Amino acid sequence: MRPLSSPNPRPFVGAFILALAVGAAFWLPALPAARGYFPAPLDDVYIHYDFARSLAQGHPFEWMPGNGYSSGETSPLYAGGLAVGWLLGFRDRWIGGFAAMVAVLSVASFIRSVQRLMRPCRPALAWLVSLLLLSSGLVDWTLFIGMEVALFAALLGQTLEALARSRARIDERGGLTREAAQWRLGVWGAALTLVRPEASALVAIFAVAAARGAARRSALRALLRAGLPGAISVALVLGTNRLFTGESQSAGALLKLLSSNPYLSDTDRARAYLENLVTFAFKGVRAELSAAP
Repeated sequence: MRPLSSPNPRPFVGAFILALAVGAAFWLPALPAARGYFPAPLDDVYIHYDFARSLAQGHPFEWMPGNGYSSGETSPLYAGGLAVGWLLGFRDRWIGGFAAMVAVLSVASFIRSVQRLMRPCRPALAWLVSLLLLSSGLVDWTLFIGMEVALFAALLGQTLEALARSRARIDERGGLTREAAQWRLGVWGAALTLVRPEASALVAIFAVAAARGAARRSALRALLRAGLPGAISVALVLGTNRLFTGESQSAGALLKLLSSNPYLSDTDRARAYLENLVTFAFKGVRAELSAAP
């Protein structure tokens, strides 16, 4: 990574236009069917909207205001961002429009992070890689359906930049000491876990990478600076869930378990488990056979 230069808004504007065009390719054809609402194909999107509305109305971590604490929001940072939109006037069906703005800005930020990480490659090559990132319809669908994935991508890009800076030479860190760069990496890692808790595995890998780049300084201290903020954020979420619900896991994670379905007998659960096992095993064998020459 080369030393930070003076901000130039033109590359970000270009990335913003690219992200907006790809998002529009999904949203515009779906608008007639959505009848004035944001074309969100998943009910999980509206769960985020509900938690954002409750937060904006002074009822944090409540799916419906007055119903008490719920562990159903696994992305509290995303809900907090959408709550800002609610307070700014993007309410009811307009909250979907605000989520679309967040998605476009997030994807543009991710594109710019990738381009900066590719230094000192030529700008044309960096833009080509940016186009490749958005060339998969499945990836684009995931980024622009109103879920937290776009925000996660933006934070991931910032985290990777922070990791590169923590391992860089002093003249490439933008005036930061190595210790400050490691703390910055830790803060970005904590933000990642507050968008997707599974990111704690990534945060651990990044912390180890930062420790390996600590040069002559203490690798253990570097590991703590880069990993401790993320560990604390995950512990706070799990501890709060445990305190108010009696379960550390989120409600959505528990709901997907066969053991949590109150309408199944033990025999039904065993049968469903075997059916799932056979189905997944059969799919694996079929995939191997189809890939064979």
